[in-house]
Amino acid sequence: MANLFTSPVLQEWLRAFSCMLLHSLWQGLVLGIVTAIVILLTKQTRAAVRYNIVSSLLLLFPVVCAYTFWLSLNNATAATLAGTATPQAPGFMHHTGLAQLAENIPAFCTRYANSIVLLWFAFFLLKCLQISIGFTYINRVKRNNLYQPATHWQQTVTALAKQLHVKKTVLLLESGLTKIPVVIGHLKPVIYMPIGLLNHLPASQVEAVLLHELAHIRRNDYLVNIFQQAAQTIFFFNPGFLWVSAIVKQEREHCCDDVALHHTQARKQLVEALVNFTRHSLYGSAYTTAFPGTKNQLAQRVMRIACNRNHTLNGAEKIFLLLSIGVCIALTGVFKTRQPADTAARHFSKPVIESMIAGKTQQISYVATPPVLQANETHYKAAAVNLKAAVKHIARTHMTIDDTRTPQRSNSELQPLAYMPPVKEGIPLSPQAQMEKDRAQAEKDRQQAEKDRAQADKDRQQAELDRLQATRDREQADRDRVQADKDRVQAELDRKHAAAERNHNTP
Repeated sequence: MANLFTSPVLQEWLRAFSCMLLHSLWQGLVLGIVTAIVILLTKQTRAAVRYNIVSSLLLLFPVVCAYTFWLSLNNATAATLAGTATPQAPGFMHHTGLAQLAENIPAFCTRYANSIVLLWFAFFLLKCLQISIGFTYINRVKRNNLYQPATHWQQTVTALAKQLHVKKTVLLLESGLTKIPVVIGHLKPVIYMPIGLLNHLPASQVEAVLLHELAHIRRNDYLVNIFQQAAQTIFFFNPGFLWVSAIVKQEREHCCDDVALHHTQARKQLVEALVNFTRHSLYGSAYTTAFPGTKNQLAQRVMRIACNRNHTLNGAEKIFLLLSIGVCIALTGVFKTRQPADTAARHFSKPVIESMIAGKTQQISYVATPPVLQANETHYKAAAVNLKAAVKHIARTHMTIDDTRTPQRSNSELQPLAYMPPVKEGIPLSPQAQMEKDRAQAEKDRQQAEKDRAQADKDRQQAELDRLQATRDREQADRDRVQADKDRVQAELDRKHAAAERNHNTP
């Protein structure tokens, strides 16, 4: 078990998952910004259109997070195979502290992956416990304190279901455990009404409520809500995602309200039904605010139906949008300061070696152009050291500079100069070059590992053969020992027999 938690594969998965969790924060921020812009641009649009757009954005979020996890896992695997750490570019990360922080995120995930995932898992278990409590309550509602309503109400539900083209059989029951009309089930949906609601509300209001619940059934909102609950359990820490999820729930209710209004044309009755829910506190704590500072969703629905106006951003949400855009702009500026680590190398020209043999003048020219951009001081020091080494190497070859005659050398003696990189050693590789180098090294390591494994298999087979041969030799030695014992006994018998015959023949 201890080896399981310390295995490299598990550590790679933990690092990738922790990176995905951290990246989901800014991805949720972008999701919230896009959703807020959609809300501002669709003030006069039907609720169904807004719901489709926002729900599509919400569905895209876990897909992007899964892709982020896949990329992080591939990068972690490549880094492990190559045996290299996360590449850094210190010469270009001193512009701002935020840039340094952004550069260190992968290293932070690598160092604290276990702690991040453990902390997330602890809260994840709490969220799962809350969901289990919710499902327990649903099972209680489905099994306890159920009453059959009057027959004409079931007939009304059947007629309204046909009117909405709901092909499923919908059952209507009264429950003593629920305080609000709810729909439970997908294949066999059941509408649970609080006890007394059918008798205390006018028939027109009850019909509007039933149409609203039947709209949920026709739209398959039960399954969508389960998906939302699962996603909210995983990304419980992501404020942007949670806010967009609340917007989706709100627009879902608006869509069902529009369906009820379209088939009843009783705007007043639906508003009065919602007001009655508010007056008698039927919704209780089941309705939470979509965003800190917003009004109750039930009151928003009443205002929307009465004023025929879609919900837009309130003051707190607008402030959140502006702050989010500011953070994104700041992060964009931060990442623009990040340049490839090999930019400074482009300002150093390569050594130019011109060798003229057969009695002609040999000339070697080395040009070092000052860098236009500021580079790291270590790059200059490394370039100076390599330049001195090149000069010493030229001196050892007995060549001359500036038309001074020297003994001729063969091409093989001058060849090493062409492979000296005076400046290249002091300048870090670009990310693409480093990646190619790491990939090549990883391939070499993999081939070497295959060779070592093949050699280990051969050694194991040879050891098995040696063990079998030793077993056969030991068995043969045992047989020889037994035969020697038999021969010794037989020799003893022969000796006694010979002695007896000799005594018998003696007069």
